Amino acid sequence: MSSIAADPRVHAQQAFSLAVSAVCPDRLVRDALNVKHGSATQLQVKDVELAVTRGVNLLSFGKASVKMARAAESVLGDQLRSGIVISQPESDATGLRSEVHLGSRGNIPDARAVQAATKALNMARQCGDGDILLVLISGGGSALLPVPVGSISLEDKVSTTKALATAGASINELNTVRKHISAVKGGKLAAAAYPANVVSLILSDVLDDPIDVIASGPTTFDPSTFADALNLIESRGLAALVPQSVIEYLRAGAASGADETLKEGDARLSRSKNFVIGNNRMAAEAALRFLCEKGFEGRIETLCLRGDTAHAAHRIAETARQALAELDHEQENKKGKKMCVIFAGETTIDMKGSGTPRKIGRGGRCSHMALMVAAELQGEGGWTLLSAGTDGQDGPTDAAGAFCDGSTIQRSQALGLSYKEALETFDSYTFFEQEGGLFRTGLTGTNVMDLHILLCCRK
Repeated sequence: MSSIAADPRVHAQQAFSLAVSAVCPDRLVRDALNVKHGSATQLQVKDVELAVTRGVNLLSFGKASVKMARAAESVLGDQLRSGIVISQPESDATGLRSEVHLGSRGNIPDARAVQAATKALNMARQCGDGDILLVLISGGGSALLPVPVGSISLEDKVSTTKALATAGASINELNTVRKHISAVKGGKLAAAAYPANVVSLILSDVLDDPIDVIASGPTTFDPSTFADALNLIESRGLAALVPQSVIEYLRAGAASGADETLKEGDARLSRSKNFVIGNNRMAAEAALRFLCEKGFEGRIETLCLRGDTAHAAHRIAETARQALAELDHEQENKKGKKMCVIFAGETTIDMKGSGTPRKIGRGGRCSHMALMVAAELQGEGGWTLLSAGTDGQDGPTDAAGAFCDGSTIQRSQALGLSYKEALETFDSYTFFEQEGGLFRTGLTGTNVMDLHILLCCRK
């Protein structure tokens, strides 16, 4: 429909779809990768050219791993020597020549992912001088490449991550700890492959694209230390909730410095090159271009929406109020003016700090964000918000996120729903499923964090 006043969700959904398409892994990999044939075969990755003497070893892991691997296999052709692809169970890996492993359902590491990651580490170790290891990394990679160290079990690692996430730890904080209880993260994958050439193409799902944080930085140096990881746990009062094996390992590492992650200048990283080929800026700009073509005036408010979801929701609500006030002020001169504001990033929800609810329901950052904005702006017309994860999975649910507007709370109350209870019990998925605002896309095969598309128009 052409009128935003008639159905704003159509434009928001179309903008989101184009944003996801802009970070399509297939195209991004093809644009970055090339095989040059001549007197000697060379692999060209961005501005790096490497002689191919014994083929190319491929490792692809993360939520976009299948699409990235499929594109890479197409470009490499008969130069593909061996390959391992690690992806989510829902992925369709039909037709791939590489060895495929599916695990970590719901972004939770499992035994299948450990087995696959161990095989990947062994493949890296078998690479020698003159060999090439092409690594394709995307969001969700930390969960899909788990190799616990020492006496730490997989269950210990999962419990540690869950405790931190429940306490509202950021992805940077989570991955600081993950790197220090892993045999493959924090540069250790590249170290295992040394002296082979390691080239990584990275689809970023972290604010500001820090390659040491994306998938816990398996092919680059790590500025954090054992002491940093231990301090994150202790400063949040989580020492009693984190398994003792983890605490003891971190304390031993902090005391001795042994088995520390790789640091800048380490010779084992001298042949490792990393390139970010996609991020949330590309997605947000695509959404904005589409909306401007549809007659909106707008902007990207931020690419780094972070911190507590409640604070971010208030920020979005305040922006909506300001936009609506501007529309009211200019209504006489610019009838039909439409505005859009795009927020991109990744927030956190502190379930531990909010007390102990009667139960913990289903939901993720995006649906929780939408419900908080709807609660703050209830009864105010003229605005619509779509909050959704670009991977198509909002937390441990089958939805990407949710739509909301000034009538969301009113509609829910007519259905006998309590938005307050849904917020208190983190049950936004159930709320929007019954209210009708749930937004489902299925897994998109990419991941550049979340988009929040705010549309405002006065009739």
